[in-house]
Amino acid sequence: MTKLLLNLLKKTAIGCLTVILLSTTTTLYAQNAIQLTNIETGKKLKPIITGSRVSYILKPAPGQSGPGAITGILNEVSNTTATVNGVTFNLDNLDRIGQKKKGYGIGSLLLNSFGTALIAGAISNHTREIEPACNGCIVVTEGEDKAMAGTLLLSGIGLGLNVLGIKSIVKNSPRSLQKWNLEVVEVESKM
Repeated sequence: MTKLLLNLLKKTAIGCLTVILLSTTTTLYAQNAIQLTNIETGKKLKPIITGSRVSYILKPAPGQSGPGAITGILNEVSNTTATVNGVTFNLDNLDRIGQKKKGYGIGSLLLNSFGTALIAGAISNHTREIEPACNGCIVVTEGEDKAMAGTLLLSGIGLGLNVLGIKSIVKNSPRSLQKWNLEVVEVESKM
């Protein structure tokens, strides 16, 4: 009876272990992605894989102006073509392309607005003249150095916020293919 229970326990343990191992393994498969490399420095950006949100600009026809930046989800990439939101185009016709994060515009707008408000508030507060309480009175101010330090501190914080906002805009704008080399590479993805 004990041998029978031990045998049953072994089979159950092996079965459970097999199910756990099969459920935790991930399948790796290769997919094409767009790799941008800076022509001057050789710096490579993170590959743009299918399913990423991208912004691109196509080269305009001679004598015409281009349609501007088009944003969408990258559906498919081959060696010669790419498909964004169901629209297929040749990679040779691209003027600019880049990965675009959703919501970056409102974040950079808020950073720039708040930074500018801090700078303007600090400067206007420091340059304000104090009016005397009576005619002919002389106003004596103390702590002028502390006020200047506060103005510099708030202006510095405001400037830093403006730089972060501008950096966010630059980082999420499409890269010019005159400065960046585009190549199609295979990357492994987990399924």
